[in-house]
Amino acid sequence: WYSPDDRDKSEQLLFEKVEVKPQALEHLFSRACGIAFRVSVDNFSLLDHDIKPFRDAVLTQSEKFMRDGMPARAALFLQGLNALDVNINTNLDPSDLHQCDALQLGSRNNVDGVSDCIDCE
Repeated sequence: WYSPDDRDKSEQLLFEKVEVKPQALEHLFSRACGIAFRVSVDNFSLLDHDIKPFRDAVLTQSEKFMRDGMPARAALFLQGLNALDVNINTNLDPSDLHQCDALQLGSRNNVDGVSDCIDCE
């Protein structure tokens, strides 16, 4: 399911509801590679949109995947990332998901200075 840019508020909230799990997996994959993850609301038309609830939902889902398990193919991919020897964080722990990564890709803030980076707060 994908809805292109220029979504209104209600369409954006639906988009975010659908995107929580995929972006939680992306967050875990990024963490395994030692790269800070930034949620993507993928909508430039809502400049005053508060991303904090979405960012928090992605983090909560990441923690749930770590605690309760994730889809088999995602787990296999994460296992493959952990097997590589390229400065990868192989000891992912739910408590680490709140930590900022060593590698930062720059910072972009949203309304009221709320960062879109899960790992940078």
